[in-house]
This record gives sequence, structure tokens and C-alpha cells, in this order.
Amino acid sequence: MKNKIQLSSRIHLYVFAAIVLVASIFMLADMVTEYQEYKEYASKLRHDFLTHQKNQVKQEVLKINEMIASEREMMEHQILESTKPMVLQAHNIASNIYSTYHKTMSETEVKELIVNALKPIRLKDGTQYLFILNTNKGEVLIDNQPDMGEVPFKDYIDPHGNHILKDMTNIVKEGEEGFYTYYWTKPFTEGNDHKKSSYIKIFKPYNWIIGSGVYYEDYKKELQKAVLEKIGKIRFGPDLEGYIFVVSYDGTTLMNDTQRHLIGTNSWDLEDMNGVKVIQEERKAAENPQGGFISYHWPNPKTGEISEKVSFIKGLDDWGWMFGAGFYYDDIEPRINELHDEIYNDRIQELYEYLTIIFFLSVLLIVLRNLFTRRLKNDLAKIVDFFKKAAHEDRLIDTDTIRYQEFSDLAGYANTMLKERIAANNSMQELNEQLNDRVQAEIKKNEKHVQVLHEQKKLADMGQMINAIAHQWRQPLNGISLITQTIKDMDNGIEYQLDRDELYEKHGNLVKYMSNTIDDFRNYFSVNKQKHDFSLSGEIKKTADLLSAQLNAAKIAVEVKQINSSSDSEKKDIFHGSSGEFRQVIMNLLSNAKDAIQDKRISSGLKNEEYVDISIEIKDDEFVVSIYNSGGCIPDEIISKIFNPYFTTKDEGKGTGIGLYLTKTIVEKELRGKITVENNKSGPVFTITLPL
Repeated sequence: MKNKIQLSSRIHLYVFAAIVLVASIFMLADMVTEYQEYKEYASKLRHDFLTHQKNQVKQEVLKINEMIASEREMMEHQILESTKPMVLQAHNIASNIYSTYHKTMSETEVKELIVNALKPIRLKDGTQYLFILNTNKGEVLIDNQPDMGEVPFKDYIDPHGNHILKDMTNIVKEGEEGFYTYYWTKPFTEGNDHKKSSYIKIFKPYNWIIGSGVYYEDYKKELQKAVLEKIGKIRFGPDLEGYIFVVSYDGTTLMNDTQRHLIGTNSWDLEDMNGVKVIQEERKAAENPQGGFISYHWPNPKTGEISEKVSFIKGLDDWGWMFGAGFYYDDIEPRINELHDEIYNDRIQELYEYLTIIFFLSVLLIVLRNLFTRRLKNDLAKIVDFFKKAAHEDRLIDTDTIRYQEFSDLAGYANTMLKERIAANNSMQELNEQLNDRVQAEIKKNEKHVQVLHEQKKLADMGQMINAIAHQWRQPLNGISLITQTIKDMDNGIEYQLDRDELYEKHGNLVKYMSNTIDDFRNYFSVNKQKHDFSLSGEIKKTADLLSAQLNAAKIAVEVKQINSSSDSEKKDIFHGSSGEFRQVIMNLLSNAKDAIQDKRISSGLKNEEYVDISIEIKDDEFVVSIYNSGGCIPDEIISKIFNPYFTTKDEGKGTGIGLYLTKTIVEKELRGKITVENNKSGPVFTITLPL
């Protein structure tokens, strides 16, 4: 006879194998999904970082281009204006000489006096001097006159096609004075192609043009030096690590404040680790009037290591400059590595959790198996004993066909009973069958009724929880929407006096608060409540911070102050209870205060800044938390009803009437305190009293 298999052992084996298999499948699927999400998120993070950084460095470079244009225009204006005093002074000298001597001396003598008086006047190491042109004869009376060959000055045209005497004569005819730009000789310098701007003024007695000018190349060097110093001080980016570099068209570094050892060195043939000639690539990008991006490898000042870098380059042709700014790819890698480590640690933690679950399920399975085995044997023993005494079946059971030992034993006893009692009472059997049918029917009926009651209770609890959560989440969702819109606006270039990281942190706090709200409501509807010591003022400030975006948008100021009115100066505002339930109370009261203030503004048409004052006081061995808002007094006829369930003064669909009812329930049942309300000045005061 082959060995029998115990039913309880086989059930335990199958269930344990099923638990391990299902847990392994879920764990593997979860790990695969999370890893795929990590890859997609990392790819998106890199793409967003690249796009943002490209836009940022491009904008910074374009700002430099605008700054140079502005600085150049401003300095040119200042330089040109600086020539006027010298010309006006010379004109006054000539006028004084003329008025003094023109009646007592000949015209030739007076002209000679004027020329001799003005000729020695020079500035800027002799490069800025006075000149006098005789418009009647086309003569140059004072000047560093160029070699014009046989061409008389009245017909002289500079190398760029400017008819100097004719143009100057037209200017003084129209306005007696003005500025004129042309090309001329320069003292101590060869050539007659030096760009010069002069201020000229007519001396009417002799139709002379008196003037003085400056050379563009003189103030160009001063301007370039000033611009380079300004560029060297520029920093941008969240950590102010971004900088601007300037290189001449021939490859000489003019400014690199983070690597000043490069200034003055020529790197035209410099190659990076991949053979890219960096300066030559920058020169190609600078040839594009709109500028362009290049990619190469360069030492990262932050790490000192060679890293892949992307830079935007813009050229300035008349100065022979190319300037740019860039960013390093590996600046995003720490965040990617951090994300990878977080996922790895989460997977390890989940593995421990799965193993813990399998362990406890196995222990539970062993306990249930032992319990099931004992009950099974007891029940079978009773049935066998019954069959021994009351067996009436006339057909024997083949015990060799029974696989499990327990039922094989039952069959053996049944066969023994059948051999001892062949005759049976048919009527008793029929009665027993009818009775059994009725019992089974009643059992099924009762089970169905119990199930219906259970589902009704479950739906009622779920409905209450959903309504409460929906009421609680309305304000955080508005906050999240506002923060999301603000971040989107900042991405579109709109400037806010807010830090992006601060917005991200507030966004995370709101989401965390919503998650905590679910836990708080779950704890509220469960038997167990987790209680601990917490600071009342601290939780109030946390709640106010979560609503800061909505409150600030509504121009509502929240002030939290602690009044120590207790004789025991050592007492603090530390309360033992559920901090989540206390935050829920404060959240409800602040939300209602905001709604009341906004309704007041709509009805009054005023948009003054309103406020909410919250004070914490220890009085008579109790905490007294007072919350006052300036949203207007509650009408006397309804103030006694505001804590009733489903009572609301808002329009249909805008309020459930359960917020203050839930607040009162939490304060009285869970925080062991009480809450009251009364009107004061221009608004209500909610007073919460809690035991020390």
C-alpha cells in the first residue's frame, strides 16, 4: 500500500510557493517599471538642463553685446562733448582779440595775433589740438596738415571720400557749430587714415572755422579696457559659477576671470582631448552674425577635471573680439547619480519589506495550518464516531482510491459502520436532509444580509472621508496650481522675486501635506491614534507656510505670537496629541478666514491688505489659542450654528458645511479641548482651549 499524502502539509506547501511566486513577480515588475521611469526621467532631466543652460548662456552673451554697444555710445558721446570746452575757449579768445584790436590794427595783424594765440594750445600729449580753416580761401591756418600733393585743401578729399572743407562749411552754415567725423593725419603717427571726430564753430568776423577733435583709436583702447574689467566681474547662474570669456580673432585670451593665467596667451592651435581646435571653432561661430554654439572639452574650474562643455560665441568685428559663455555637462550628473542611489536604496528597502512580508506570512501560515489540522482531525473524529453509530450507506468505499490519509481513515471507519448497520431509517434521512437545506438557506440569507450591512457602513465611511479630504485638499491644490503657473512663467522669462528652489520646496511641502492629510484622516477614522509632543506655534507656522502662496496672493498677512501669561516661566507651548489633527484644525480656520476676507472684498469693493492674528497663551493650566481674522463679523442669527454639520453660508457647490463641524469634532474628541467663537472688532475670534 503506497504512502498517503497529508492534506494539511500539501496545502501549506502550495500556499507558501504561491506567496513566494506572487511576491517575486510583483517585486520584479516593480523594479523593472521603476528602472524604466528612472531612465526616462534622467533623459528628460538632461534634456531640460541642456535647453535651460543653452538659453541662459546665450542670453548672458547677448547682454554683453548690448552692454558693449551701450558703453561705446556713452563713451563716444562723452569724448565728443569733451572737445567743446576747448573750442569754445578758443572762440572766446579770438573774439576778445578781435573786439580789442580790430579798430586799431590792420586785419592781417589781428588775424596773426589770433593764430599765434591759438596755435600753442594742445591736449592729450599733443594729439588733441586746435585747427583754423579759412572758408573764403580754403586755407588751413593751424593744423597738422597732411601731404595733399598738388591738390589744394579746398579740394582735398580724405581716403574715405569725405570732402572735408565742403562738409564743415555746410555744417556751420546750417547751425554755426556741430560735430563732424572724417579721416586725417595724427601727430607722431604715420598715415592720413586715422578716424577723427571734431567739434567745429564758425568765427564770423573772418568766416573762419575753429575746431578740435579726438581720434577714435585713442578712446577705443580706454573703452576696451573698461569693458574687459566689467566682463571679468560678471557672474550668473544659481551658484554664480557662470562667467564670460573674451578672445581676440587671432586667438589671444583677453579675459577669463576664472582662469586668469590664460590672459595674454595665444591658443589658436589649442586642441582638446578629441582633437577639436577650440579657438578656431569659436572663430567659426563668431562669423555668424547671430552667434553660434560649439561643443568641446575644457577644464572645469569647479572640479579641476576635463569635462564636456557647450558655449555660445558672439563676434564683434570692428574690435576683432569674440566673447562667449558656457556650461559643463557633468554639472547635472551629481543629480542623476543621487537619483540612481535613491532608487537603489529604495529597491533594497523594498526587498527587505518583501522578505519581511513573506516571513510573517509563512509564520501565519504555519499557525493557521496547525489550527486547521487540529480542527480537521477533531471534526473527522466526531464524524467517524458518528458514522460508527449511525452509518446507513449500503455501498463500501474503496480506500485504495483515497489519496489523503485523513479521508482514507474516514472511509475505513465508514466502511466498518456500513458492515455493522445495513438497514437505515429513510424517513429520518429525508428529515435530516430537509433540515440541512433549511439551515443552509438561512445561513446564506444571514451572510448576505451581513454583507449588505458591511458594504453600507463601508460606503458611508468612505463618503465621509472623501468629503472631508475634498474639503481639505481644495486649498493645497490651488497652491500647487499657482506654484506650477509661477514656475511656467519663470521658464517663459517672467521675473519674480522668488527663488525657483523655494517654489520647488513649497510645492513638495504641499504635496507632502496632502499625503499627510490622507494619513490624518485615516488615523481619525481608525481606532488607534498616534500621539506625541509637539509645538503648537511650530505647527501653526508650518500650516501658514503651506498656505502662504494663497494668502500672499490674496494680500492676507498672518502673524503668530506667543504670550507668556503663566507664572511658571518654564512652561512651553508643547502639547501632547496628534500634530496632524491640530494642523487640520488650523488649516480649516485659515481657509475659512481667507474665504471670508475675499467675500468681504467682493461686497465692499475695497482691496486693502487684510490680516489674521494668531496668539498662544498659557492661562489657568490650559493652552489658549486665539485666531482672529478681519473678514467681517459673523451675523448674530447664525453664529451659534456655524459648527453644525452641513451648515454653510456659501453658494451651492462652493461649500459642504462640514469643515467647522469636523474642526469642532477633532478639537473636542481627539485633542480633548473645546472651541468657541465670538465677534470682535471687524471679525470673528475663534478660541481653542487645550489641556496642558
